[in-house]
Amino acid sequence: MMRSRSSLRARWSAVLMAAVAVSGCSTGDAKQGRTDAPDAGTQATARVPAAPLTVERLAKLTLRKGEVPDLMSDQVPPVEELPPGKKRQPFPPVSEPECRPLIDVSQGKEAVAVVSQSFQWADSVGGWTTISAYRSPEEAQRAFTRLEKAAAECRSYEGEGWTGRFWATVTTDEPLKLGDQAVSLRQSMPMSAEAMPVRPGTAGAVDHTTYSTAVRTGAVIAVFRNPQKAFPRQLMATQVRRLHTAQQA
Repeated sequence: MMRSRSSLRARWSAVLMAAVAVSGCSTGDAKQGRTDAPDAGTQATARVPAAPLTVERLAKLTLRKGEVPDLMSDQVPPVEELPPGKKRQPFPPVSEPECRPLIDVSQGKEAVAVVSQSFQWADSVGGWTTISAYRSPEEAQRAFTRLEKAAAECRSYEGEGWTGRFWATVTTDEPLKLGDQAVSLRQSMPMSAEAMPVRPGTAGAVDHTTYSTAVRTGAVIAVFRNPQKAFPRQLMATQVRRLHTAQQA
């Protein structure tokens, strides 16, 4: 029996979210010569209180009902409180060492608090965000620098996730003018007609692409991921602005 479009869409979404958690690419840092005017309210470095943002606080700062258009339902986009990446169920490191910071930083491996929010769009596979709070802006900046370096060097890798082995290629995009630093990329994985990862070159495989943007504001790194097309820019700006404001002394 052929799978329905909705079931394949749900399967594809689950595979993408489970197999890969990658973000980053072309740097948008001012020290590298960015002169364009940033979006209002998203560029100034946040003054972070002595105590970092907690999981409870991060959860309250996520996007709210009524702020997110084009959802499949009018329910509040669900938020999940996550342990930092180093405390989650481990998978073997991906094949290329230079690519590993892409996964580690986007999962908040060294963060003190991490939350994730998912979005089920009405017309496509759902997207999701991961927001990680660090102890200080300096610590977050060091993590983001590792991500930037990995993005500049990583072009493909193999890894293992909840659905088994997967193969990914990485392509960089132009950085957005958000936050203190911002990087963006596209990640493609070959998949079968049943929406399962397959080896590159497999007959009948189709590349499915996930668009990712990572933004640092103060001591927080937010990663926005969306299959098929970029995560809505206005929603990214709203989220980054809220994280920035929350860190003001």
